Amino acid sequence: MASPHRSFWDVSVELRISEAKNLGTSKDQNDAMSPYCLVEVDDEEVARTSTKWQTFNPFFGETFHIAMPHNFSVMSISVCDQTKGTKLGLMYLNRATLFKSLSSDGHKEAWFPLLKPVPVIEVQGELFVELLLTSTPYGSKRLDVTVVRARDIFHKGFSGKCEPYFELSFDGDTRTSEKKRGARFPLWDQSFSFERKTLPDSFTITVFDGTKKAGQSLLGQASITLDHLEPGLRHPQWHRLEPRVEDYDGNTSGNGTIRVFAQLTHQLIMPISAYHPLFSYLLSDIGRPDVATRGWLGLLQSLVADGTIDRDGTASALMLALNTDDAVSCLKALTIDLISKSDNSATLFRSNSLASKCADHFMKIVGLPYLHETLKEIIDDIFYEKKDCEIDPSKMSSSSPSVIKRHATDLTRYLERILDRIFSSCARCPWPMRAVFSNIRSAVEQNEALASSTSGDDSSTPYTAVSGFVFLRFFAPAVLSPKLFGMREELADATTARTLTLLAKALQTIGNLGSSNFAVKEQYMAPLGPVIDKNVPRVKAFIDELCRVSAIAAHAKESVQMDAGSDTLIAASAKMPVLEPGAKSFKKKIVSLTRHMLMWQKSPSETPARLLLKDVINVERMEPNTFDKKNLVQVLTDDSRVVLSLSSAQEVTTWLKFFREFLRGSGAYIRSACHAGTFKKNKWTCCGQNTQDAAPCSKAHTALALNSFSLALSESERMHALYAILVSLLPRLQELQGRASRVTKGIQQLLLQKPRVSRRRASWAHSGLIRA
Repeated sequence: MASPHRSFWDVSVELRISEAKNLGTSKDQNDAMSPYCLVEVDDEEVARTSTKWQTFNPFFGETFHIAMPHNFSVMSISVCDQTKGTKLGLMYLNRATLFKSLSSDGHKEAWFPLLKPVPVIEVQGELFVELLLTSTPYGSKRLDVTVVRARDIFHKGFSGKCEPYFELSFDGDTRTSEKKRGARFPLWDQSFSFERKTLPDSFTITVFDGTKKAGQSLLGQASITLDHLEPGLRHPQWHRLEPRVEDYDGNTSGNGTIRVFAQLTHQLIMPISAYHPLFSYLLSDIGRPDVATRGWLGLLQSLVADGTIDRDGTASALMLALNTDDAVSCLKALTIDLISKSDNSATLFRSNSLASKCADHFMKIVGLPYLHETLKEIIDDIFYEKKDCEIDPSKMSSSSPSVIKRHATDLTRYLERILDRIFSSCARCPWPMRAVFSNIRSAVEQNEALASSTSGDDSSTPYTAVSGFVFLRFFAPAVLSPKLFGMREELADATTARTLTLLAKALQTIGNLGSSNFAVKEQYMAPLGPVIDKNVPRVKAFIDELCRVSAIAAHAKESVQMDAGSDTLIAASAKMPVLEPGAKSFKKKIVSLTRHMLMWQKSPSETPARLLLKDVINVERMEPNTFDKKNLVQVLTDDSRVVLSLSSAQEVTTWLKFFREFLRGSGAYIRSACHAGTFKKNKWTCCGQNTQDAAPCSKAHTALALNSFSLALSESERMHALYAILVSLLPRLQELQGRASRVTKGIQQLLLQKPRVSRRRASWAHSGLIRA
């Protein structure tokens, strides 16, 4: 991870997976197929789409923002069938392809053929090669090639026999290495020399398994270009093993196609101190009454409205960049400005204005722990019980009254539990959210035009303005998509997804202060009418308490920055086998992970042992045979190691995601490689090296799918997101007079910075440092 006092290059990829077609063959047409897409970076899962049930032509329409390590090699997208647990096809986007997207014109999607998931296509691992270019006394060029080692050429847990060797093909000349026993980490350290008047553009090194027949022995091929070499300098580098061109050509037909868009972003993040002058200019205007109509914030609103800049990206950048107090003040200015211009309560906050989007992002950033504490237990029960709660006869195979009644009873039970938890949660709601809601309500009450535009009971407008955020934009979306809000790691199956949809519909109706008349359009929802009628008055009482100014003032003293906050519990396990530093055997412990530390203890009354995340240098899976246990995760510091034995592969993925997300913002440095085993009986169990300080053998994985309200971003990254938007608007800012000119000055000062960029890299001989 990057220090806040150092510049660094940030690499990320925006990946949009739109749809796939023709996934089934003629013999598959009678088989049910439920596709989803799995996204991996260097063979490690980072994201997956929702499952589309019983279709050969799924539409996904999902976008992921993936933070990439500097030394990544390839991103792969696999289309899998959840029904059969098989892989249907895959495609690769290697490093060179993604960096070419930097100079691409426009954001265009493209169709790609899916490759057949066969061994010659599903290769993995990397090859470490050192090149040295010199001149001979005869006027020719000499290239020395040292093939040092390979790593991760099989997945963790591979236990078969293998004798890797390679063939180096250089301008018609082929050299073959000796075979090495072992599997994932062969060490050759063999050198070859070639003399030519003119060097070729590239050469290849192909790795084979000497224990297999010729047609089944390929482990992958590295194509190495020579256009970047400087004479007299050694060029050590890891190269990804990929399928051969002929293998690509022979496995691209009949597997379907996929439409995707990928855009890599490579940007320089400045030290946090470089952003302070700019943000002091920005924040000096936040408290002014006309901040939303004049100066930089007013300009943002107008450019969002006319489509010049992206509404969602601007709102996210603005809310992430500001601390809690300033974000509350900013939202107050934006919402008061919007409300003052409104004269129709029916459309208030219904449009996607900058104010509405900022409020959405703010609630997610500040309110996520509150949301989890309120609803996660119920959501977990819904996923676990998998009850069929369908009450729409047109979607039921058996729609007898008794079946509908049973389903309605279960649905009502879930809805009442959710409502009871929400209405009893007021004291747990973070004070910044309550302050925003109170400001919205006060502004609505002061707008006479809104009150006069309401038919019937005009006293409901201050309530619907707040409930529109609390229920329609916070609780209901979280119930509909728990994975998006971090309440579940997996996506819901078809039955559970339908239950969540029906519950979200009911919450939206209650948030609109609806009644049983809501079932006029969707008559099948009528069984929920009594519950909705009963709870509408509770909505008003809940909002009255949320907006009670005296209660908000009492909690305002606890103001903290969004990225700091209390040390919120992220994950916990009642009892888990743990190998503590220096211990020889696993002991069952209560394990807890917070935003800042890992803790473990024998009992709740015992003082826990602690490991600060800022001291962590690696968090990785271990070889399953290391301690005769599966699903192992090691947490490494410079001088210690904690090993967690988890219950399933899915739990490993979940814990790794939590670790990597909060390591990004912790200020820790993550090493680019580590050992995947342990040192015992005078050798490493993973790679067989016989010294304890031997070079780490396995590549570290730090890629992470970020959401728009992720706190995995460092403070300088969050500030840079808003800075980048303002830089793009610099010509417009320069046209403004008065206070906005100070913002222009702050931006120009930052543009004149001459950063010293940290360019630490890993080599085969030692574990370097990279930014995760």
